[in-house]
Amino acid sequence: MNDEALREQLVRLLDWQEAHVSFEDALKDLPSDKRGARAPGFEHSVWELLEHMRIAQEDITTGPGTRSRPTPRHGTARLRRSRASARS
Repeated sequence: MNDEALREQLVRLLDWQEAHVSFEDALKDLPSDKRGARAPGFEHSVWELLEHMRIAQEDITTGPGTRSRPTPRHGTARLRRSRASARS
């Protein structure tokens, strides 16, 4: 698949609304004071999930290892701790 065809497919997948709510509709009624808050039982805030999506999309479009900022380390450190405790 050439680069142009891959980009067209990616746009179709990101715009597809038959099985998913649009990004704008999902966030339009979210109060600004709740954007950084973590709901009970959830590890991440809406803002943290949005940042994860931004980094993932940057990796998809530019290739891994070329991102403008480093990946946040708190996620990988927490994952390493949970794997280590699962082995004990």
